[in-house]
Amino acid sequence: MRKYLVSFILGLFFIAVNGNPLTFHPRYVNSYQFSATDVWNLDVQFTGAAKLNIYMIAIVSAKGKPVCTIKSGAFQLVPGAQSYSATTVNTSLLTYHSQAIADIESITGSFPSGTYTVCYNAYCVTGDCDGQGSDALYNEYPECFELLVEPPTPILLAIPEDKAELEWKRPTFNWIPPMPIATVNGFNYRYILVERSKNQSCPDAVIRNRPMYYQIGIDQPTLPYPAEMNDLDTGKVYCWKVDGLVESVPVAQSEVWEFRLKPEEIEKKDTFKFAKFTTRLDAGNIQVRSNSVLYFVCTGSYNGEFLRIQMSGDDNYSYLIENNQIGVEKVEIARPNEYTNVLQHFGINKYSMDLSKIPGLATGYFTLQVLGENHVPYFLKIQIVD
Repeated sequence: MRKYLVSFILGLFFIAVNGNPLTFHPRYVNSYQFSATDVWNLDVQFTGAAKLNIYMIAIVSAKGKPVCTIKSGAFQLVPGAQSYSATTVNTSLLTYHSQAIADIESITGSFPSGTYTVCYNAYCVTGDCDGQGSDALYNEYPECFELLVEPPTPILLAIPEDKAELEWKRPTFNWIPPMPIATVNGFNYRYILVERSKNQSCPDAVIRNRPMYYQIGIDQPTLPYPAEMNDLDTGKVYCWKVDGLVESVPVAQSEVWEFRLKPEEIEKKDTFKFAKFTTRLDAGNIQVRSNSVLYFVCTGSYNGEFLRIQMSGDDNYSYLIENNQIGVEKVEIARPNEYTNVLQHFGINKYSMDLSKIPGLATGYFTLQVLGENHVPYFLKIQIVD
């Protein structure tokens, strides 16, 4: 163990003694545009004792993979601080390791947006470094810097709008292409749709949640919801995002938008039961509260054109109700609107009777009578309670 520790300390001492007298300080002035030769926009500090004829090599990488290698032409390095640029440093060799990056740069004049690493090193033109010895430049380790290229033209989502409420459970998604990058050969889109959990943001959901729909290689700025998938659910929030790619290299991205489906309107059904007229006068009583509404059904054919109900009760109470009076209103009828006050001579007719609109009505037992065809009476017995 002591042996390894001594070796490690000696190694650090050796590096310190043989430290590179040349240090790099890049000047990446435009965060929205970067081309390969922009690596020469830099300041250098040379602490050597005499001039050297050198050349530089810069390697640009993304996600640990080289994108391009750039070699400068030979130039004279003098002691002290010097500033260089793409116009003052000649590029003798430029090799792209990604054809997609090369195509994008040739059309847009810039690398696609993303994070890159630029590593510099310098080498003597001659083996003995102009007679100063091979150690005049200690270049075993490159000096590396991080570079961020911002997206100049994002993908603009269009439909569904952000935070929209949709009625259609199988929407079509549309967006506006980023220009001019969308004209690059091999440009395509990557689409992702996720369901957002409660108390979660959509940007977080796109990163963390499992996609419910993921599509790559889309060549048009539109995507219909796939026919083979189930309908989207109401009451859930969905998040979607689109990325632009050249081959497999991300070059543009959109914001993350969300939408939901409108809750389905639940059809209101009658929560009450319809009383039914019968020919039996001894049928049981229907109990109903005073000042409420009585719902009833008249089935079959009836005598006369209008429904007429004779209501009788205790203490010689008697009242005649017709369906064209305000006290009796039709709830459902199969004929057009112009027949809303006309009794049908077929089918089932449903009515409502607002007991609060019948004068002199009190609690007690009452009998409703309707004359059917051939003057056959139909009865409905009710008990009005408080």
